[in-house]
Amino acid sequence: EQIARINRLERELAAHLVPLREKPYVVFHDAYQYFEKRFGLHPAGAVTIAPDRPPGARRLGALRSHIRATGARCIFVEPQFTPRTAAIIAEGTKARIAILDPVGADLMPGVDAYFKLMERLGASLAGCLNMP
Repeated sequence: EQIARINRLERELAAHLVPLREKPYVVFHDAYQYFEKRFGLHPAGAVTIAPDRPPGARRLGALRSHIRATGARCIFVEPQFTPRTAAIIAEGTKARIAILDPVGADLMPGVDAYFKLMERLGASLAGCLNMP
């Protein structure tokens, strides 16, 4: 039953995410490689390499330029980090700030947690990237 449920989840995520393959976005840090690879998503970059070390002014400016150049639509932050950095990067671009939660900190542990986490990731990506 769980295998069937996982296969169903994968089909549902693909239905929402495959159309977004060509829409660039930026993540806070590169925590989504396997998810992105599975669904053919291509982020335009990551704000930081190590989430415990904030990016410097040069990196913020380079990201802002990169967002303009790629037309990245969204900058995804994570609930455990301050969105202030994303707001600085988004200044002067058309990118929106949205939340991706890779850990599901508010999810109740149990059989459904994985499914809810994956559904939320898909919904967050689609919700921001589908906005005009």
